[in-house]
Amino acid sequence: MEPDQTQETPPPQDPAPAGGKPGFFQSVNGAIAGVTGLVVAIGGLAATWDRIFPSQPTEAVAASPANTTTETVPADETAAIAGTEDSVPGQGDPTLFKGEHVASGAALTIEWDGANWVLTEGKNQYSYDDLTSDDPSRYEAVSSGSYLRWPIEGGEVDESEDRVTWTTYGSVEPVAQQ
Repeated sequence: MEPDQTQETPPPQDPAPAGGKPGFFQSVNGAIAGVTGLVVAIGGLAATWDRIFPSQPTEAVAASPANTTTETVPADETAAIAGTEDSVPGQGDPTLFKGEHVASGAALTIEWDGANWVLTEGKNQYSYDDLTSDDPSRYEAVSSGSYLRWPIEGGEVDESEDRVTWTTYGSVEPVAQQ
């Protein structure tokens, strides 16, 4: 009698996957690529959110003394004042203003130093870059997202963070320089 030759043969093995990586690592690479794509998409959406869903400007409630006023510029005028080109004071225009800060009562000085407007409030000094104003009777300046505007002939100094809503910051008058 012959021995039984019904031995089982092992099942054939799958050839190595493409790239020579086992299946587990291929799925990890796919997951990393998917997560990376999701993060990039969310980052792009976050960067353009304000352009997709613009917020409506709200009027600020005046929290300062009665001298403080709030003015909202209509949206059609906002586009016109968006220019940020430098313009220096004209020949003969005043470059030194002195007055008072509304909230603290501190001495307020605004002076053109030849390159920037220097605001001095009490003992503190701030440098503002000059901006072109839509209104030829006003100066405008900006420093770190804070905007100032005041009449060339003197009057209220207004402050804004968005160039839409303005609040009274102080009052100044031009000073003749010798």
